[in-house]
Amino acid sequence: MSAPDGDQPGRPAKDMRRLTTKHGHFGLCSFGFLGLAEWQPMETRFGLKIARPEMMALANLLHHPFIGEERIGESEDKRSNKDLGRVIALAHLAFMRQVRLGNEELFDWPDRMTTALRVKFGDAAPDLAARAGEGIQALLRSRTDLVQALAITQRSLLAGQAVDLDGFLATARRLESWVLKPLATAF
Repeated sequence: MSAPDGDQPGRPAKDMRRLTTKHGHFGLCSFGFLGLAEWQPMETRFGLKIARPEMMALANLLHHPFIGEERIGESEDKRSNKDLGRVIALAHLAFMRQVRLGNEELFDWPDRMTTALRVKFGDAAPDLAARAGEGIQALLRSRTDLVQALAITQRSLLAGQAVDLDGFLATARRLESWVLKPLATAF
């Protein structure tokens, strides 16, 4: 995957570029808000720079303002449920780290998100911030989609974690209260 050439909120949600190499033709996909993953990456102890969890969450939030019908491959899993569930999983992991380390990690997300939106999207930032929580709200209105989102995260980011539906829902509510509401009113 790659970040888009420019950070413009009107870009297509998904863009595919053909790469021609001596080994054949390949596709390099890019998602419209993936450029947020480049904003102030964190450096690992191995010297690698990785995307901040809150920037990956924000990119997924903006990419999925509603529950779509697109499926993942041949499965019944909705792509939007996977990505919105990932946002909740990232918030859960951040909250658990916050509890363990006694920091304010999840409370810091709105300020970082606000700054990244300003830097990456300029005048469009207030509108993007205001609508960032729409997909999570849609997910919370549909028990079927919420259950599917949890099941997908239990097979991936939350594998090995004892997160049931009540815990997943509690994290989603924390995300709404501590992150999405402050972000929506930041401008």
